[in-house]
Amino acid sequence: MPEASMRTKMLAALGLVCVTSTVGILYKISQSSSGGFKYSTTSAICIAELIKLLMSAAFHVGDATHHREGASKIATAVASFRSQLSSQAIFHIWTLAFLYTLGNQLSFYVYML
Repeated sequence: MPEASMRTKMLAALGLVCVTSTVGILYKISQSSSGGFKYSTTSAICIAELIKLLMSAAFHVGDATHHREGASKIATAVASFRSQLSSQAIFHIWTLAFLYTLGNQLSFYVYML
């Protein structure tokens, strides 16, 4: 895979800063006047992550690079991701998912201060 250009890396970093800043602002705006949230923060995170998972799955199934003639798109997508994952990769993904979840919960806690 070719190395991404510096411009691409900087645009990705800028996009991440924009998204993170927007999320922080929206968290503050959605707080009630008493300092808490009027909704379950865990449910809000779960819904957002489910939407992102479904979008990622749809993009992967729709990607034409792994399709084979005569096979369904879903079957070739599943075969593609199975061939790319090892048990070590799955462990790393679960570790990062746990840390991401912890970070989300900590951010809601900090925004309530």
